[in-house]
Amino acid sequence: MESSGPEADSSSLEVELRLLGPVRLSRAGVQVQLPPSSKVRALMAYLAVAPHPVSRERLCDLFWETPFDPRGELRWCLSKLRAVLDDGDTKRVVATGPSLVALELDGTFVDAIALDRALSGALSELSTERLAGLAELAGGDLLEGTQPDAAGLMGWLAAQRERLRGKQVAVLAELAGRAEVGSEDMFRRLEACLRRAPFDRRAHAIMLASLVESDRHREAAAHVIGFTDVENKGL
Repeated sequence: MESSGPEADSSSLEVELRLLGPVRLSRAGVQVQLPPSSKVRALMAYLAVAPHPVSRERLCDLFWETPFDPRGELRWCLSKLRAVLDDGDTKRVVATGPSLVALELDGTFVDAIALDRALSGALSELSTERLAGLAELAGGDLLEGTQPDAAGLMGWLAAQRERLRGKQVAVLAELAGRAEVGSEDMFRRLEACLRRAPFDRRAHAIMLASLVESDRHREAAAHVIGFTDVENKGL
């Protein structure tokens, strides 16, 4: 659901939820211990990025394939989320109707949402400083290390990871394109970009052109060979 505005950063908000890379939750700079259940963490991520409240029936179908009391399992997971997300009079896990569930995240920084909102317009309109801040959100996949056991959830997570990875790569490639040709900063951004998406042709093209313009022809030739190997392995 709704979260911090596109210009907000984690330093200006008390609660911070990191979903890109290892899942982390912190309050006033202090990390909160999350439940070890991967199902609870996946549910938190799903509700956090959902644009609207989600029905309990939808959540049961998505998260539990077995007929054994999925509503009871859902209630247990929601109780675990309330324990770490709710704070005094601030209720972040809410029921918005007889069968709808949502996370109310106003005043909470969520990295995946910040990335989405910042890239809702043209990248060229963002300042280099703003892009550099977004690049810090390009360190990993959504719910990194989580492997869901339900087919529907696996499909959702795979699609979200691919979508968000594309945005992370776009930020890194844009930053690299703005850097001075041949500079260490440019190569550092390109290498980060290629680590996130080894098949991204734009990043490879920029890297190759930059190596040639920097008279690093041997490295350029090696890069072409390396990229060809990567493409062949990806087929």
